[in-house]
Amino acid sequence: MFNIGLVRVSTRKTKLEHPGEIETYAINLNEKNKIKLPKSAENSAAIYVALFLYSSLIPQEMRKSGLKISIRSSIPIGSGLGSSAAYSSAISSAFLYFGGHISKKMSQAEKLEIINNWAYKSEQVIHGAPSGVDNYTVVHGGFVRYMKNKSIENIPLKGLDMEFVIVDTNVPKNTKAMVMGVKERHDKDEPGVRNKIDQIHDISNSFFDLVSNTIDTNSYKSDSSLNEFDSKISSLIEHNQNALRFIGVSHESLEDVIEIAKKHGYSAKLTGGGGGGCALIHIPRNKKNNLDKVINDLESNGKVCYITKLGVEGLSLNFEPDSYQENFENWFNLAPLNELQEIASNVRSTL
Repeated sequence: MFNIGLVRVSTRKTKLEHPGEIETYAINLNEKNKIKLPKSAENSAAIYVALFLYSSLIPQEMRKSGLKISIRSSIPIGSGLGSSAAYSSAISSAFLYFGGHISKKMSQAEKLEIINNWAYKSEQVIHGAPSGVDNYTVVHGGFVRYMKNKSIENIPLKGLDMEFVIVDTNVPKNTKAMVMGVKERHDKDEPGVRNKIDQIHDISNSFFDLVSNTIDTNSYKSDSSLNEFDSKISSLIEHNQNALRFIGVSHESLEDVIEIAKKHGYSAKLTGGGGGGCALIHIPRNKKNNLDKVINDLESNGKVCYITKLGVEGLSLNFEPDSYQENFENWFNLAPLNELQEIASNVRSTL
């Protein structure tokens, strides 16, 4: 958790509608002692986003007093798990509501479209030229397929979710270096590399189509069909990791996770750019008996584990926080994260 305190700032009357303007603007305010930028790059980026949204979405007449934003998250920063997209989506929705740009009277589709657009602009502040898939997934939830130069596809949630363990290897990743390495091997036409890249693409499509067909046919309501579904997912994960290993983006720490998972009967793969960072372990519904054992084994080897689910609800916005606690700010800052998550899942329908 961290707090961003925005003091009263004399911002220009014209809106900062281009995300690229904000870093220079923030540095200029910092030099004039109007704001104080933190030393860490992650927290500075968070300030840039907050200032960008404040300058773009809050009317001049509402800027007479300070603004305090409290953020709580269980997502590891810089782990390739979309922490910036989660932050951008949450803070965009808050500023849009506070500035009067969205309201309860609007349809859910209208609100989600506006929030997603501003979340994408916020991601531009942080990353420059993001694909937009991360913020789209955060806002809409469910399962998402992204292909360059094509529209993002989304499978709405209909009761099918999958349990995974996210394993942080505590080895810093360098996504840019990994991507450049794969590009170099691809351009040199190293034997098998292009074929494996095509295979990864096919595996991703197979995963999406499997989920889509399982939902469309309602077969997820049958235990035997679910067991077959989980078996196919585990197989796709294994094939995906084999291909990723071949093109050179795995790492010794990731392979340790994969071997430990395999010892307990689970399939695992790296996530993100590879070269460290995090891995995912799939937990089939009929194999949960070894879950504690695999987590204990991983943690004894210095890894950090998070149990999570894929295919869940997206962003939720609570319009009536006082209904939960009289002193909302203190309660929000001290409440267990699982309590906040439960409330969020219950208020999704009011978005």
